[in-house]
Amino acid sequence: MRTDRLAALRESCNRAIERERRHGLSFLLAPVALGLGATTYALLPREPLVWPLLLAFAASGMGAAALHRRGQAAAVLLMLMALALAGILAGRLEAQRLPPLLDGRVVTTLTGRILSRDIDAKGRVRYLIAVATTREPTLKRPPRRVRVLAREGPPPLPIGSNIAGRAMLSPPSGPAYPGSYDFAHAAFSRQIAAYGFFFGPPRALADAPGDNASLSMILRAKLSLDRIRDKISARVRQVAPGDGGALIAALSVSDRRGISERTVDQLRATGLAHILAISGLHMALAAGTVFAAFRKLFSFWPRLVETRPVKKYAAAAAMLVATGYLLISGAGIATQRAWIMMIVMFGAILFDRPALTMRNVAIAAALILLISPSAVVSPGFQMSFAATGALIAAYDIWVRRPGSMRSPSPRASGLASQAAHGRLLAAAGRALNAVARLLGGLAMTSLVAGLATGAFAAWHFHRIAVFGLLANVAAMPIVTLWVMPAGLLSLLAMPFGLDHWPLRLTAQGLSLVIAIAATLAEWGGDRSTGRLPLLAMALLVAGLIALIVLRTRLRAGGVGLILIGVILMLPPFRPPRPDLLVSEDARLVAMLSENGIAANADRPNSFLFEQWTAAYPHAALVPPQMQAAPAPPTGPPTVLPPEPITAFGAGTMFAQELARQAAAQQALAESQLLHLIAASRKAPSQFLCSTRAMCAARFRERTIVVIARPDTIGLACDHADLVILAAAIRMQHCRSGAELITGRMLRRSGALAISLPLDAAAQPVAGAGMKAQAPARSSKDSGAPQTGPPSPITVRSAVKGIIRPWTVQRYYDWRRDAFLFPDAAAARARIDAADRSRTWQLRPDTSSDIVSRSDRP
Repeated sequence: MRTDRLAALRESCNRAIERERRHGLSFLLAPVALGLGATTYALLPREPLVWPLLLAFAASGMGAAALHRRGQAAAVLLMLMALALAGILAGRLEAQRLPPLLDGRVVTTLTGRILSRDIDAKGRVRYLIAVATTREPTLKRPPRRVRVLAREGPPPLPIGSNIAGRAMLSPPSGPAYPGSYDFAHAAFSRQIAAYGFFFGPPRALADAPGDNASLSMILRAKLSLDRIRDKISARVRQVAPGDGGALIAALSVSDRRGISERTVDQLRATGLAHILAISGLHMALAAGTVFAAFRKLFSFWPRLVETRPVKKYAAAAAMLVATGYLLISGAGIATQRAWIMMIVMFGAILFDRPALTMRNVAIAAALILLISPSAVVSPGFQMSFAATGALIAAYDIWVRRPGSMRSPSPRASGLASQAAHGRLLAAAGRALNAVARLLGGLAMTSLVAGLATGAFAAWHFHRIAVFGLLANVAAMPIVTLWVMPAGLLSLLAMPFGLDHWPLRLTAQGLSLVIAIAATLAEWGGDRSTGRLPLLAMALLVAGLIALIVLRTRLRAGGVGLILIGVILMLPPFRPPRPDLLVSEDARLVAMLSENGIAANADRPNSFLFEQWTAAYPHAALVPPQMQAAPAPPTGPPTVLPPEPITAFGAGTMFAQELARQAAAQQALAESQLLHLIAASRKAPSQFLCSTRAMCAARFRERTIVVIARPDTIGLACDHADLVILAAAIRMQHCRSGAELITGRMLRRSGALAISLPLDAAAQPVAGAGMKAQAPARSSKDSGAPQTGPPSPITVRSAVKGIIRPWTVQRYYDWRRDAFLFPDAAAARARIDAADRSRTWQLRPDTSSDIVSRSDRP
């Protein structure tokens, strides 16, 4: 009996697989395989070799073709393997054409051409500059494109003009903590090599003779479009000031800098932040409005409708509008994805194919992954295709449900018969029916899209909008029926100067959307989810893909995967949180205790701290307790021996005075540090600081010291269990046995997450490596018998061992103008032509020996 059931189940599965094959499952899985390959490329610790990948791709492709001719099912597996390898190769090719990132913080005078600019609500201007030269100092490895903030100065300089100024430049930061979003990878994908700010007002430079002639035709066209976008943004702000006009600028030309922070927070808290980015929704509304308007216009000429393919004409007009929208919006990554989706869908109409099908979504996803494989790890790509695929799958389930074509209910028939008795009643019935269908459709759309994108929002942002469904149901009819048509009309009327009342009308609609967001944000806003386990997220994504691409009973397997993923998200299955977080520049350190997050700064970096609090939710910030500095040590004054007042003698006296002052400062710093360490035992789980550059804390039976002065490292090592030094020094270990973290180590490792176990070893030790006259270690200062040191701490780093094109700058030594790599495979990360011309040296982390090598001919 059991054997018969297994045989029946096997037969049922085979029939379902055959049905899926006939429905084109292998075609739908093609972008999934490409995305898996692109994700694999982004997560590899080393740059892959190209030739083995090409050989494997060719072998799997030819094997798939041979098996397909024989009709064997294994051809599909080989085909998917070939596509995954193609995704890896596409990622490699994309990285090769992107410029490298800046290697370190530097102050220099830069000159370049303004490619774009953004003006925020405070009047500050952010310039995107194509760097031409640097001087004072001249950088050996200069960035090619930088985004620089001008806090003050003359009116914003026009796009396309030359600019110069003294600026502080910094490389894009890596992940805020291990496992978080890699901002350096995102900047690398957007071709932004550094961020910074001008020290003073930047100045405009006159164009040199022949400058404009040397620009490529594509760059000149781009600069012209940027000037048009800038004029549109300025016109919108002039006619509709405030957040309403700023939102119009965001929807039309992707200029979001003028929106107030409060409005942005309210939109995010209510799940309406998607209206800020020009994505598939806005592109579909703009192109769909034109498509519907042209079809309605053609309907006034019945003979034209009967003799011409007016639907194709309307689709062509919608494609033109989508292309124009792409150009004036700045052609951002999200907008490019939306444009490709619109072109594929309206192009299907030109070839007499259905527009909204899963095959069209698969084609759009495959094209995007081949053009920009790095998009696969971005939240925009994941959320947009998850929402689109889920909506199409839900619509397919709805139209194929049993009884979907049944006759109207008796109540509906009665209403129709009553409507026939009077035009007013009939019109009211149609209006009520249309409103009900609209609200029901919007509610279902928001529910499906919210469920499909909720896991990605929780993974990337660690938050979910509690009232997201209600906010979208209330706001999206306004955006769909009011804002987008009026906004499109205002853009079309702007060249003729007739855009005043359409812009004001659009601003009023967006002001109503802002009011909805503000009201719902007061009710509760969003909730923090904390970090999700990687396995849980992988299962959720696999289950969602199964629900989207499958059509038979095999779809139930996706539900099972999602349920397992949800179970793994529960607290008992989550990985333990760290006890200590260290930023990659060692300027911010936080202890995660039950009372909150205790930081070494009362006003920590807001962006970085928000990342930490979202991933590891706590009650509040516990600011450091500032301690008054002890009195400087007193002693007999230094008596300088008499000597002749000569040039040499004066120099000697000056050097002795400098040495005396340096010794006095060091003695004072050491006295302050000892005072902080002693006081920290009375106030555990909180930083005690004399300045931000010197803090101490007692946490989980360990003494933690955070310092910026290298001259106090010896005393800190002797009295602390963990020493964090912001300065980049060559010292790698404390001779006392304390754990040491320096700025030089953090440059390679990135941010750290540290776990401090409470259990301690029971065997006594004799202070290995410690000087005989050194004071007792802090773990023994309480008067307890000397036992072994606490159990070894566990350190997880964000990017240590990951040497890729967006992290290779961490291994560049500007003094040598060379790269220092731990192994030969790391040298493959130098994919930029200028970097490949530089020497590289093999310097393993466990040895100080340097083996020089060079790739130069």
